[in-house]
Amino acid sequence: MTDVSSIGSALLLRASETFPEGFTIDAFATDADPFSFADRAIAEMELDINGNPVTRALLTPIEITVNLTPGSDPAENMSVLFEANAAARGKVVNRDNITLSQTMPSGHTATLSDGIITSGPGGFGSSADGRVKSLAYVLKFASVSTTRPRA
Repeated sequence: MTDVSSIGSALLLRASETFPEGFTIDAFATDADPFSFADRAIAEMELDINGNPVTRALLTPIEITVNLTPGSDPAENMSVLFEANAAARGKVVNRDNITLSQTMPSGHTATLSDGIITSGPGGFGSSADGRVKSLAYVLKFASVSTTRPRA
């Protein structure tokens, strides 16, 4: 039987300047997907004027969105990371090189490296039911290495 539970998942984020020792992300949002990977294009195909296929490989970053519970330690740390890397007039930006390690209960692991934080919330939003919205942060990485448990 295949178990697809993600209960017990965790991420470990290391940022070269802001959090060199890293911190664990385990307080995920309940009103959005805890973390998800965007689809990644790896190739492209076009047809020339005679209908012949022309293909090429694409190098595209690996994008992950992490949704966190407002006020949690991981959310506070991500806010610090976001602000440290956000450009502003007269500000020195950290330009962190980020590594993110993912551990799933199944034993599957992934390590994403050579990453940056690309977007985050500008503040705290509120939903119609009076709840503070989850905080979504987007990171992009140049490479990933994975391990899969053996059956």
